[in-house]
Amino acid sequence: RQALFDLARALAADGRQVEAEATVDEMMSLLTRPNVNRILLARAFDAIGKIDEAFRLLDRAYQERELGLCTALTRFWWSDRMFNDTRFREHRRRVGLD
Repeated sequence: RQALFDLARALAADGRQVEAEATVDEMMSLLTRPNVNRILLARAFDAIGKIDEAFRLLDRAYQERELGLCTALTRFWWSDRMFNDTRFREHRRRVGLD
């Protein structure tokens, strides 16, 4: 899963959007399996510029109390457009970071 995320992020950074989106689609197919990291998938959607989908997955991670959510909501992991979105601050507030 981490390898797919790294691949999607690298493809997006290289301007290979179609391939990056296909990789994220492959990651989405894993959601039917137990213990899928929705935070990692949200980061992949952020990498390809689909922040609404990223926020949907963060909402789900919060509802399911996914391990690592507080750590994941640090600035380091996200694009500027995601981090500066008011929904990001709301997620940080919900988990007690702001």
